[in-house]
Amino acid sequence: MQIMILINGLPVQGTACQAGKDVVIHVPCLAQQTGEDPGLLPPFSSLFQPVSSGFIEVGEWDGKAYEFEGGVELVRGPDGKVWAQICETADLPSAEAPAGTTGCPQCRGSGVTRQEDDATGRIFTGRCSLCWGTGVIPSWDPWREGDIVFALGFWDCECETGYIHPDNHDVCPVCGAVAEVQPASRANEVQEYLASFGLVVAV
Repeated sequence: MQIMILINGLPVQGTACQAGKDVVIHVPCLAQQTGEDPGLLPPFSSLFQPVSSGFIEVGEWDGKAYEFEGGVELVRGPDGKVWAQICETADLPSAEAPAGTTGCPQCRGSGVTRQEDDATGRIFTGRCSLCWGTGVIPSWDPWREGDIVFALGFWDCECETGYIHPDNHDVCPVCGAVAEVQPASRANEVQEYLASFGLVVAV
């Protein structure tokens, strides 16, 4: 379901999806839409604070009822206005990982993780450093060149450590290397990299 919410007073478009008993709101290109670093944006739980419950009528009156009528949980949004969920979670699309991908083990598919700011020690919610907010880890295909097996779907930056990146990283935030011009990672190193997050992938 397409949605629009206000963050820092600006309207932001996204998609609400059902994930088990929870609802995930995915807002792509958040920094571009709001002009702020995703890591500095507040967590969802602080964006919408429970207020109370109530009754709401939405849509056109058909002589008997509105398109939506019912009890709802009322929450206060970052714009100071009161929001309410007006659709059933069963009507939301599935948030399962797309075919050929694996749900991100670091953020558990949410796209965000709690992190600590190195300078201030402040805990904040920011874009997941593993999946970069996509909630999934891309698949990879082995490709042999001589005696070396590479993992297409992962690439190496120019850092001495932490140089393996999934294809959903378009640039290394440390050394500035751009994915398009960097070599594919070695398969055995990608296996070790994924194993550090609890993922086991056979060549």
